[in-house]
Amino acid sequence: MDDAQLKQYFLQQHDEEHFTAADANDWALFLAGFILMLMTR
Repeated sequence: MDDAQLKQYFLQQHDEEHFTAADANDWALFLAGFILMLMTR
């Protein structure tokens, strides 16, 4: 996945106004994956 795909996926996953524990978990996974991608570039 490139940056654009990640951003699009992220926006699709978080376009709801309600923030739940599952959303927080997705956010943590997204950040971890994003940082890992930047580090391994």
